[in-house]
Amino acid sequence: MEVPSEEREPPNGSYRVTNIELDGFKLDLPNDHWLPQIRNQLPDYGENIGRLAAAVEGKYPGRGFIDVGANVGDTAAIVRAHSNLPILCIEGSEFFFELLKENIRQLKGEIEVECTLVDSASAERKGSLSVEYGTASFHTDSNDGTSRRFARLDSILARHPRFQSSKILKIDTDGMDGRILAGALEWISVARPVLFWEHDIGRDAAAGGPGLDIFERLLEIGYRTGVVFDNTGEFIQAVSLDARQQLADLSDYLPGGEQFYGYCDVCAFHEEDLDLCSLVRRMELERRRGRRDSGPKPLNEPLFRALVQAQFEVHGAQLDQSIRRCLKDELQGINAQTHFDHFRQQLRIADLETQVSSKDAEVHRLHVMLRELLVELLVERNAKNRREQMLHEAALNELRGQLTNAREEGELMRREIDSSFALRAAKAAGWILGPLRRLLGRSSTGGRS
Repeated sequence: MEVPSEEREPPNGSYRVTNIELDGFKLDLPNDHWLPQIRNQLPDYGENIGRLAAAVEGKYPGRGFIDVGANVGDTAAIVRAHSNLPILCIEGSEFFFELLKENIRQLKGEIEVECTLVDSASAERKGSLSVEYGTASFHTDSNDGTSRRFARLDSILARHPRFQSSKILKIDTDGMDGRILAGALEWISVARPVLFWEHDIGRDAAAGGPGLDIFERLLEIGYRTGVVFDNTGEFIQAVSLDARQQLADLSDYLPGGEQFYGYCDVCAFHEEDLDLCSLVRRMELERRRGRRDSGPKPLNEPLFRALVQAQFEVHGAQLDQSIRRCLKDELQGINAQTHFDHFRQQLRIADLETQVSSKDAEVHRLHVMLRELLVELLVERNAKNRREQMLHEAALNELRGQLTNAREEGELMRREIDSSFALRAAKAAGWILGPLRRLLGRSSTGGRS
């Protein structure tokens, strides 16, 4: 048995389980599963697959029923209520698989289970499996690098040889149905089972499925007719698989239709089972005509709105509590982050204040050092100036003394000269000789004066 890797958790977080009474069986299912509300509005929902199993068992007793996308075992319970066919339940979600194993314990007869995701090829695919509202779907837009292991249907059947000759293959995988059919065509061409799958052209395109080409490929291996049901299980019509225009128009209508809401169920029959196709068509017509006046009406817009409204009413309080709890957790996280940021800012401010105080102390110390240096320079300069001034004053005083001495010596010399006898005699001679020189001078010049 292959067990897939961890899948995305289902919503609501609580994993609470409720239960539903279904055709005499009590099934456990997640509390957000839509099946209880749908069955409340449409008591016959899903019973068409049980009636189909009964018709096939009438022609092929003891052959197997393969349920791909078994979910919590609701289809298996309906099939077991209508027939004793052996059942192989294949479910890719571990979450649903655990409930499935518990639910099928009360079902009699041969039942085997497999926890595997099914695709057109056995390979690893990047993406994740999301679980919500009673269904699981694979998403390839996962950015966390996760991947899931897928297997082809024939490789799964190799581990369950009892079901190699099964006569019903039912597929409900929210978009992967076309891919699974395309990958199983080799086994289908040999076993020729009645095929029952969810035909959703929009989800098929999103999953990279074969689209309308699946009808061409089924024609090539001998499938000729089909019975179409709307999404509530109500019979619409029988159709030939080579009615390309009719199938194309139906597929184009489904995504935007006012009645089918995106998909229908197609039940295709091999050419060797055209009698089964006629039988199923006749049974569905008789059933519809018999309950038309007394039974519940097919799902239309008002009923669909009522169904959705009932779902919201049931889960509204829980959704409100979940939102409040998420908002409370988010607010607590924001508050804690705010307190942390505030504390960190306070530490940062305290650190900056310490750094500023240290810088202020350093600036003050430098100012003191600068003042001391300036005082030392000023004192040194004043001392130097005083020394130079004293030297200059000493020199000046010396010069002044020399000048005074010179003056005094000159004065003494003049006094000595004035008092000298020879000098006085010389001066007296000068007084006498002077007039004589002038007289002699006039005689030598001819008497001119």
